[in-house]
Amino acid sequence: MRSIKIVALCSVLAILISTKTATAQSNLWVEAVVYSNSSGGGLAEFHVSASKKLTSEIGVFGWAVTNKSWAESLAGILYEPNKSVSLQLGAGIEENKNPLRSTASVWTGGGKGSLFGVVEYGGSGFWYKSVGKANFLFNQLPVGIGYYAQRFEGIGPYLEAHVSSLTLYGSPIMFDPEHGSARNALVAVRFTP
Repeated sequence: MRSIKIVALCSVLAILISTKTATAQSNLWVEAVVYSNSSGGGLAEFHVSASKKLTSEIGVFGWAVTNKSWAESLAGILYEPNKSVSLQLGAGIEENKNPLRSTASVWTGGGKGSLFGVVEYGGSGFWYKSVGKANFLFNQLPVGIGYYAQRFEGIGPYLEAHVSSLTLYGSPIMFDPEHGSARNALVAVRFTP
């Protein structure tokens, strides 16, 4: 399954290379996320995302995630009818005996806040993530406060702070409705060049 990781990372690198040479119609970020649970376990993941507008409303995106035992890569089309709405549809592969996956996401927002939701289905089953936040200035520091929900991790409060090209975010405690655990948490750092 190492080949899936190589394919995933190479596909994202190709998008990154083309995105770096583009205009302001491009978006790129990389992040490290650490999940922890009450049993003392933890998981570190590395995420890469890139998108590029082809017209004023249509574009392409690529996203990949990898950790010590698993990887996934997705790519597809995006539709942004205005600056407040983004819709994405895509497909990709993951490390699984049935590696094909599909995804759909929606983002809506602006200066005062945003709402993001994504679902995936395929090989390893159904997955979702949703983040909603309101934006504020705290001592001249841009911050976001809201909720974070992710399948297998849980639902909990969301905190975010922006410092230059870095976004620090996390959820100090999450309740997992599928497993009855209220002691999961996550912390992440995102770099947007």
